[in-house]
Amino acid sequence: MATLTKAELATRIVDEVGLNHREAKEMVELFFHELSNTLEAGDEVKLAGFGVFGLRDKPERPGRN
Repeated sequence: MATLTKAELATRIVDEVGLNHREAKEMVELFFHELSNTLEAGDEVKLAGFGVFGLRDKPERPGRN
């Protein structure tokens, strides 16, 4: 399973959309900033064809050393 980093995502935007590297990096950062802010506000984020993101509380579990 390959990991897609923000830098690789920005590079793909440059290659496929034609933005310059600075604009592509700003777009990726803005996307994740908006995603984080929406989740912090308690709302869900739905990305069509990809999935639904949301925060939920989970009970604590014992740790092991």
